[in-house]
Amino acid sequence: DPSVRMVAADAVGQWRMREAVPKLESLVVERRREGDVAIRALYALGVIGESRSVPVVAGCLSPENSPPVRHAATAALGHLEDPAARGVLSSYLDQDPDLARLAAEALAQGFIEEHKPPHNIGFGRFRNDQVKLSKQGHSIRHAAPNP
Repeated sequence: DPSVRMVAADAVGQWRMREAVPKLESLVVERRREGDVAIRALYALGVIGESRSVPVVAGCLSPENSPPVRHAATAALGHLEDPAARGVLSSYLDQDPDLARLAAEALAQGFIEEHKPPHNIGFGRFRNDQVKLSKQGHSIRHAAPNP
């Protein structure tokens, strides 16, 4: 039942159950053209953050998949914080404009998370920073919340 699979994917993602990664990956591969189940599994993989998931998640970026699946894959790659994931995202900066924007956002979010000081100490230096990505001039503005 798809609704059970979606709830299960949400739960294992929230609990960051690494042992569920192989099952989530198989859900993505088997259901990526169906949409909702694959989207939930992709988000769960992103939250869990296993580097070994990069090839499966990156496989969902192909044009044969629906835009929502491709968007979920882009977001998941941004959360994986893996050099291979960043490489895949970077390769999309000069392609499909919609995916390029999402890839730039995912890369910028990873950059901001990497450089965020602990416990918001000095967080003001990120307020309204602009992260520039790619030769094409894609950029993302990050507005930090008031501490």
